[in-house]
Amino acid sequence: MPCETRQPRVDLRRARFLYHEVHLSFLLFLFRFSILLSIFSCQLLHTSGRWILNLNNQRIKLRCVKSAGHNEVSIPEVDAITAWVAKTVFVFKCARLTYFIDMALNPNQKVSDSFTVAASLIEAGSPLTALYTTAVTKNSWLSTANTCNTYDQMITSLGNHGIMVFLDNHNSHAGCCCHADLMDSTTDGKWLVAFRVWAQCCKSEYFNRANWLAGIGAMATFGKSYSNVIGPSLRNELRAVDMQDVNSHADWYSFIGQGTQAIHTTNPNSLIILGGVNYATDLSLLHSNPLDRSSLGNKVMWEFHSYTWSNSIAMNCPLYTTLMGNTAGYLVTQNQAYTGRSRLSEFGWAQTNLTAAENQNIVYLSTYMVDNDAERAYWDMQGSYYYRGDVVNYDESFSSNTARMGSDHDL
Repeated sequence: MPCETRQPRVDLRRARFLYHEVHLSFLLFLFRFSILLSIFSCQLLHTSGRWILNLNNQRIKLRCVKSAGHNEVSIPEVDAITAWVAKTVFVFKCARLTYFIDMALNPNQKVSDSFTVAASLIEAGSPLTALYTTAVTKNSWLSTANTCNTYDQMITSLGNHGIMVFLDNHNSHAGCCCHADLMDSTTDGKWLVAFRVWAQCCKSEYFNRANWLAGIGAMATFGKSYSNVIGPSLRNELRAVDMQDVNSHADWYSFIGQGTQAIHTTNPNSLIILGGVNYATDLSLLHSNPLDRSSLGNKVMWEFHSYTWSNSIAMNCPLYTTLMGNTAGYLVTQNQAYTGRSRLSEFGWAQTNLTAAENQNIVYLSTYMVDNDAERAYWDMQGSYYYRGDVVNYDESFSSNTARMGSDHDL
């Protein structure tokens, strides 16, 4: 008797599962595509009172994370970082990408040379050279790339994932911005009055007005080529040292004005992000003396920073809320001469072994941001730095990247 021809048995449960899986994948694709359309079909942003709007006058809420390119090797991390950001698209929609002026004025320096120069400045040069070899092994294009190419890769990769970018002028000379024992903390010219003759001899020797204006102008020109670059910030964490800033902030107004014009004349469609004094924690100066923004149209956004140590005097939540409101939060009050969108462009905390003060600050800050519908940018996303504070492969304890890339440096 010939074999009976049998029809293959259909597993209906499996078929239904596959159908729903495909359907869900398609819906996720449509959702991601709609995000890209909403961002990049109307990517030119502007302010309207306290809000950031796109070309269709729809609100854009800027939830960002920082990526560092301002350290000694002159480049940001790329592929692994942007892939991770893409997975967190529901949380982060923009990146704050940092750079330093020397790099902006010398964008054609080869990455290999930037590592060589950085290694020559430290006793631990050999491990830093080994990190470059690791990076090239994972990313062969680095062997012939210049520092500008890495920013191109970073911005393009972020754009491919629907992530907007702010270009942040972090410092003049490569290095960590904020270690009190490092020369960069006080000598890099965080405070713009560095141009005054009496200040040149003190603690701002790396900060040169002409170079600064040329550098931020060059990056504004560079950013025009990318639809997802929505604006630069003038300078990270302005601070006064010694006898600086004793003239009722007149120098802040003068040089902030020069910087905004340098960017606005280069790219009038770009947002411009301006920080206050005292490590960008204080914008109270604008309450009684608003900045003249008449020539800038609706393109200015304020930024401020907040960490546990910057609000240590706030012993309870009401006091914390009052302090934040007086130093920056008041700027979102509608129909005032100073009204504008105020963005918390730096905050963060250690991901392990938090102190009681840090846990308290998380509660206070989170409550404040939710209650005030705040724009924000977390510090930061990479798991480690190539070099920071005399340490090669420095671990970033604040990293929001739970994968913690460690020494892999998969650019």
